[in-house]
Amino acid sequence: MALKGLVSKLSGKLADTFSARSDRGPWQPSQGDFPRLMLLELEEIDALKDTGGLFALWHRGVRPQWIYVGHTVDLATTIIAAQSDADIGLYNLNDGVYMTWAFCPEGERAGAVLYLRQALSPAIAGSLLGSVDHIPDETKPSEFPLPVD
Repeated sequence: MALKGLVSKLSGKLADTFSARSDRGPWQPSQGDFPRLMLLELEEIDALKDTGGLFALWHRGVRPQWIYVGHTVDLATTIIAAQSDADIGLYNLNDGVYMTWAFCPEGERAGAVLYLRQALSPAIAGSLLGSVDHIPDETKPSEFPLPVD
């Protein structure tokens, strides 16, 4: 009888673990693990060609931290640039760099990035990867869902 109760409790906890996954909102991929930046393959990257949006990079090492939050008009080109960026590459030594992206209307991207940078305090706060994510001085932060998992 005690064993049956223990099995029932464990089964319930296991079910809760899988069903309690957070809703990622607009952040992609919507299911499964977030991808490691350096392991994204060309076919996966090509699917984002000419697609703009927000992106966030982080590492999960001993001291996990957000690395960068930005926006771009072409996620595929930005991912390829990020894969070869020396500053981002340094973080890859800390258990890999992970990535997520969100589709966001072009006119709302700069404000969303400012909000996310304030909320997440990424290690690299300024512009990275050239001028892919220029933010005009007059831009005000605009609330956007945080990347969660």
